Amino acid sequence: MSEQSVLEALLADAQRAQDRGDFHELRTIAQEAVSAATASGDDRALSLAWFFLGFAEMQIGAASRAEEAFECSLELASRIGARIEAARAKMNLGVLAFETRFDVPAARRIYEEVIAEFEQLERPLGLAVALAHSTEVCRAVGDYSQALKRGARAIELFEQTGNAWRAAMQRVTNAHVLALVRRNDEAVAQMQLAFEPIRASGNPSSLAAYFEVWSLVAVALEQFSAAAELTGFVDTMRHRDDVRPSIRLMTWVANAQQKIRGTLGIDAYDMAYYIGAHASLDAMRDRVGRLATSAAT
Repeated sequence: MSEQSVLEALLADAQRAQDRGDFHELRTIAQEAVSAATASGDDRALSLAWFFLGFAEMQIGAASRAEEAFECSLELASRIGARIEAARAKMNLGVLAFETRFDVPAARRIYEEVIAEFEQLERPLGLAVALAHSTEVCRAVGDYSQALKRGARAIELFEQTGNAWRAAMQRVTNAHVLALVRRNDEAVAQMQLAFEPIRASGNPSSLAAYFEVWSLVAVALEQFSAAAELTGFVDTMRHRDDVRPSIRLMTWVANAQQKIRGTLGIDAYDMAYYIGAHASLDAMRDRVGRLATSAAT
């Protein structure tokens, strides 16, 4: 196999690892790709390899290494005029600004720049991803109307480009925003639409986020036992699959846990948590199905 073929295979493997949420494997592959691309002198491939490495480091929790990798990717892409690759790297620097420093002004500025760039380039998938990230900033600062508007557009674009999993994850974000503004029936409907594409992805981070948002929706519905069961289920999943807690949801989750414990009391909370912690995926799917049915009656 030629040097270029090896590099192309590494980058393809990196994309697959990213898609399935195997971020430790992604880091290993991306490190190999950085070495191979450096040796080949292929700056476009090297920019992409640095991007994958940055994404892996970000998901693992190594923010400083992620930032360094994204900066390398952005510098290379900008130098060779690869606008799409540059916009992707810049967008993830926005994610780091938001998630590691909660620098909302920086994240918002970056996302607005990237949204404009993807619109100009007529890249609907990149635009959808940028809108999805912007949705989370809007949610964090309480601009729920804008969050729902941008989230709806992101879903439309994801579906147009055949990205069912990404559309489903955006539905989960929108469901949480809908619950925050007490549009609970709509929140439940979005969660029901999201499950099958997320399960089909096999991505443990996505599944954990899905059921974690269900716990927040359950609190909005005042179904506190169900919320405690969902908490136990998510905690077990995160421990088993080595999935980091969602920084984006941390404040809401902490507030919800305080409310669940205060309402149920310690003994009832512990019992419900235990049930959820030992539930199978199908059992928990049935549990939220019953929750959705009760919400509709």
